[in-house]
Amino acid sequence: MDRLYDASAFFNILSKTTQHDHFVGQALLDLTKYELGNAVSKKQTKDNKDAMLQLFNRCMQVTENMHVIDMRGLEYHMAVMAASTGLTFYDSAYVVVAERGGLVLVTDDAEMSDVARRRGIPTISSAEA
Repeated sequence: MDRLYDASAFFNILSKTTQHDHFVGQALLDLTKYELGNAVSKKQTKDNKDAMLQLFNRCMQVTENMHVIDMRGLEYHMAVMAASTGLTFYDSAYVVVAERGGLVLVTDDAEMSDVARRRGIPTISSAEA
């Protein structure tokens, strides 16, 4: 486990490929599954309901082969990160876990990437993953 995927990068990669080997053994946060559900539901229309449910199902299947990091006990650190950087509480969670775990943060969020890099956390985008 050397990479932590945020929901946007995970979703962007999964939407573009059927190859999922690079996710195996990598990490995501427990909250990422809920963010993925939200991302899929936002893209759902009356005409693509079945396709979106299939995409969500594929997301959940891929996450079965990943390390899911439980955020319990890190809430205070996330709040401090959010307050000191201006990141959202959710985005702060990814930075906190990447920093504490020595993980590369995979994100397409420019602000999160900038904060992480300033803290010495290596980041890559979904295009680079």
